[in-house]
Amino acid sequence: MTAGRPSDTWPPAFSPRRVGIVGMPPRALIARLNRERVEILDLDAPLVNTGLDAATRLLPKVYCAILRTVVANALKLDLDAIIIDTGPGKCDAALHTATALAAHLPLPVITTRNTDRERLPTPICRSQMPLMEKITAITAGVIRAEPPPGPPPCRATAGFWG
Repeated sequence: MTAGRPSDTWPPAFSPRRVGIVGMPPRALIARLNRERVEILDLDAPLVNTGLDAATRLLPKVYCAILRTVVANALKLDLDAIIIDTGPGKCDAALHTATALAAHLPLPVITTRNTDRERLPTPICRSQMPLMEKITAITAGVIRAEPPPGPPPCRATAGFWG
């Protein structure tokens, strides 16, 4: 791995215990981390008590709140590695964010491209839950390769994509 640049390979003999992810890395990689009992933190979600201005050390203020949240989390959390999906599921600025983090942090920043095609069940999406609870449950699912069983389905009255 070149210092200051993200890598698309896992460092040799590397056994992380705590990894931050951005976007949705490939399911096989999440499954590997789950098997190895690695703690996975979703850096897209606000995890630390700091303002988004903390990210301006590495990103312009005009960047979206999600990537600025990623940087704010990465600067404060004790992580062994960061895995960033820079494929079609994430915006082009994710690669720049990976590059900035790799240049600034003393840990591996690994880029991936999620091109998974396998359809998974969507029990939470089809359930009757309060909207914020449902969105939180859906987004929390990125840290598990196997979706948990969900509540029984209900008749849809609205849709959410994103």
